[in-house]
Amino acid sequence: MPRYRYKCAECDHQVTIFHLISEAAPACPACEQLDVLIKQLSTPYFKRNNQQTQKVGEITKEFIEKNKEVLEEEKAKREDYDPT
Repeated sequence: MPRYRYKCAECDHQVTIFHLISEAAPACPACEQLDVLIKQLSTPYFKRNNQQTQKVGEITKEFIEKNKEVLEEEKAKREDYDPT
């Protein structure tokens, strides 16, 4: 869901609000007036619900371990493999 920065035309309160682009701006949280928030220019930011719980390093280590197992299985299949 995108983040939008607004500034109130009445009280100059600045606020960051997460909502869909199709949704109208809500009332000002400071003065509670409707239709007074003006969208400000800001950098894009998206809040995602499916946040990754594992760190990249953990995922990489897990991937390496799985591939080591596959490699060992493939080495065992080879008849002419000499580990020395």
